[in-house]
Amino acid sequence: MIQRLIGTWRDTSFSAWNAGLIAVFISYAGPMALILQAAHAGDLDPAVTVSWVWAASVCTGIVTIVMSLTMRLPMVAAWSIPGSVLLINGLQRYDIHELVGVYIVVGIVSLVLSATGVFTTLVNLIPSGVINGVLAGILLPICFQAVDASQDMAVMAVVMLIAFFLARRLAPLFAIPVAMGAGIVMLFVSGALTSPPTPVGGSIVAQPVWIMPSFDLTAMVSIGIPLLLVTMAGQNLPGSEMMRGFGYRFDTRTALIACNIGGILFAPFGLHSANLATVTGMVCAGSEAHPVRRSRYVAGISAGIFYVIAGVFAPAIVMAMSMISGAALALISGLVLLPALSTALTTLLRRTGRPSTRRHAAGLEAGIVALVVTASDLTVAGVTAPCWGITVGIMVYLILTGSAPKRLAQKSSPAREKSAPAQATYASPTVDSVGRKTS
Repeated sequence: MIQRLIGTWRDTSFSAWNAGLIAVFISYAGPMALILQAAHAGDLDPAVTVSWVWAASVCTGIVTIVMSLTMRLPMVAAWSIPGSVLLINGLQRYDIHELVGVYIVVGIVSLVLSATGVFTTLVNLIPSGVINGVLAGILLPICFQAVDASQDMAVMAVVMLIAFFLARRLAPLFAIPVAMGAGIVMLFVSGALTSPPTPVGGSIVAQPVWIMPSFDLTAMVSIGIPLLLVTMAGQNLPGSEMMRGFGYRFDTRTALIACNIGGILFAPFGLHSANLATVTGMVCAGSEAHPVRRSRYVAGISAGIFYVIAGVFAPAIVMAMSMISGAALALISGLVLLPALSTALTTLLRRTGRPSTRRHAAGLEAGIVALVVTASDLTVAGVTAPCWGITVGIMVYLILTGSAPKRLAQKSSPAREKSAPAQATYASPTVDSVGRKTS
């Protein structure tokens, strides 16, 4: 270990630490807003909200440091974005103690599925159209809420939209921070920023709260199943494919085990899940983090350190974000989710490879049905819409095709997968690690 630390010191560089700082900044300028919106929607106690932010930050930081240091790769962890969106409604239906019970059970199930490799098989049994339809259905209502919120602050909404799409054109990775900055400037100019409240507990240093879990079967089904699906299929798979797209070879199973253990340990403090990062991972994995590929792991370590520091001062983060009105927070959350929604819908509608017309049409119809059901406010027997979206989508696919997805039968052999080039598993990124367009 001492030799590893000495080697890390030799490999360190300003560009790597800068990349780590940028990755953390992007996380707090975007995905963190979803956690705070969920806490606001669920009327959580401020101390619990701070504990949630602390747990998300510190867990992400520790897991990122451990993975990057041991694997010598820029491995970056994150909290689940669609999982945060699920909790915007979940916290209105279930008690935080019941949800913590869900987090723990989902973490344990994810750990078992990751360690045994069973999850890949289970994902192959669910049509990709249904997965993307459910993901889009989870994200779509929050985007609608952003449109509703814009009625109360139309000028700010227009300015944020212009800033967002200009940044998407010039520096896509910075689109959310730029839009958020524009929104804060508009709030300041209009006098809509509230005065900063007193930090929770009277200190800017976090005081984590232990939340005793309780286990409710309805909550397990309504929140647990969708949380497991969107985190593993919607976050971990793209995260691992992104790393392979940059040419990194690593043991996915080990990385997922590390994320799941972290998620389980920090769940009693409010963390809903931990997974592999995609966007922030791109920042640390690209050439701007370091010209030499083998030295880019320092960017992952630096990101982890900045995450931990941010977690220590979680009350200050919550205090700063609480100065923004609920409508403005809804606007920011909607913008945060636009790229993810676009990806889910594009993947749902795109015809990849050479599937039969019948199966493609069936997957598309099943995905659209899953989207509509998931986006609704349907609750039957205490089970909420996302779980019904999965169920109905699979049922529609089976009725239309009479069989499970064909990709399961065509699964490549382990030997072939092992010999395949890493770059073939993920489309080349269109931006570099500082957000400039490269193609």
